[in-house]
Amino acid sequence: PPLFVGVVTFDDVSLSELRTLTAAGEGAAKLRFDPSLRSFETRLTFMTPWGLPIKYVRTHTRPVLFGLISAREVDTICAERQLPDGRWLEGGFGIRSPRMARFCGDSSRLRELREEPSTPGMVRAIDYL
Repeated sequence: PPLFVGVVTFDDVSLSELRTLTAAGEGAAKLRFDPSLRSFETRLTFMTPWGLPIKYVRTHTRPVLFGLISAREVDTICAERQLPDGRWLEGGFGIRSPRMARFCGDSSRLRELREEPSTPGMVRAIDYL
């Protein structure tokens, strides 16, 4: 089972405002107010049949708790889709997650991304799922 499953409901907030707050990517608002985040890098983007991009994002964090928790590197596949009733569904999937391995199948590009070494000085973290 997943380690984290959550639902958050915001009242009186626009989709645009919520996306500004939660977006992961270069120049994201989170980088200005979350002291644990160092950077986001969009490494790969491709379009879906429903017209929205799927992004492969690398997140670098800073060490926290006076260095007891090392700086981490997390690679995530991020996607979103609007449901027929108007709600939005967003998800992020760790590329190195054991559950994600079965979806990589015969894709040499996904296998190459999964096997890529971590950035020097960073601890590789497995994102959720």
